Amino acid sequence: MSYVAPVKDMLFNIRHLAQIDRIAQMPGFEDAGFETAQAVLEEAAKFNEGVLAPLNWEGDKYPSSFHDGKVTTTPGFKEAYRQYTEGGWQGLQHPAEFGGQGLPHVIDVRNFGMVGAIELEPIAGRPAERAFAAYLDAFASGLLIRTTGDIIALSPPLIISEDEIGRLAETLRAVLQRLN
Repeated sequence: MSYVAPVKDMLFNIRHLAQIDRIAQMPGFEDAGFETAQAVLEEAAKFNEGVLAPLNWEGDKYPSSFHDGKVTTTPGFKEAYRQYTEGGWQGLQHPAEFGGQGLPHVIDVRNFGMVGAIELEPIAGRPAERAFAAYLDAFASGLLIRTTGDIIALSPPLIISEDEIGRLAETLRAVLQRLN
C-alpha cells in the first residue's frame, strides 16, 4: 500500500473555502496565491509520498527507542528528517528573515496534514469504510479526527499538555485496535 496525498482536495479547500486569492491580497502574502499553493503542495506530496510514507513499514518493524539515555531512530528516519529540514518544509509559514518562506498558515497546515496522517488498509470494494468507522468510534470516544478516503489525520490544538497528548494517543490506539 502506498500513500497518495489528497492534493486535489486540499487545493479545492484552499481555493474555495480558505479563499487563498483573497489572502494573497494581504500585505506580505502577495506571492502566495493559488499557483504558489499548488506548487508547494505538489512538491510536499512528492516528498511525503516518496520519502516519508515508505518509512512507515520500517517504523512498524523497527520503532524508535530510548534506552540508557540514548535515542535510536528507525532506519531512514534521520536521513528523511535531514531532507525535510533542508527542503524547508518545517518553516513554510515562518518569516523569510528567520529562514522560512513566509507563506500563510493555510498552506503550511496542509503540509503538516500530509506528515501526520495514518493510512488504513482499505476493505476491498468499500473504500473509506474503515476510516469512517474509525471516525465514528473516535468521535464517540471524545476524539475528533479527519478522514480522507482511508487516511486519518489528527488536528490537535496548538496548545496541548503532555497528559492530553497521552490521552489522544491512547484513545486513537483503542479506536484502531477495535477496527481489527
